[in-house]
Amino acid sequence: MKTTVRLSAFVFAALLALTASVAAEPDTSDIAKSWRGTVHIRDGRPIPVQLKIVKARLGDDAGTIRWGDPYRCESRLEYAAIENGVWDITPRKSNGPFCDSVEGGEVLLKYTAGAKLEFQLLAPKDRKVLQQTTLEADSPPRP
Repeated sequence: MKTTVRLSAFVFAALLALTASVAAEPDTSDIAKSWRGTVHIRDGRPIPVQLKIVKARLGDDAGTIRWGDPYRCESRLEYAAIENGVWDITPRKSNGPFCDSVEGGEVLLKYTAGAKLEFQLLAPKDRKVLQQTTLEADSPPRP
């Protein structure tokens, strides 16, 4: 009887620990929404950028990033990591030359004052900053 009680208590404690670790797994829920902003290319032209983040766990599909003219492409995003309040999202499958060129790079996201999102796009090979801006959340739809 003592062995059964001890074993049951051990299994229960292990199950609680496992449940707590799964519940504490980092995800993108804090930034899961649509964001908009503008970046500028070398000649100073503005390019609209739209970022849509969905709730995701590490390694999961985390949403999309869409670029306006002249890039006109979209990339699927994968949630790679979070460290010191900075989400690391990786551009994956895409549909245009610019988006193809940044596949495997990094999108770094961090909350700033006023509930805005600091955005940096890093090159796949050398992690050089290609684009950076501050994004704002899309306005919620009116009823």
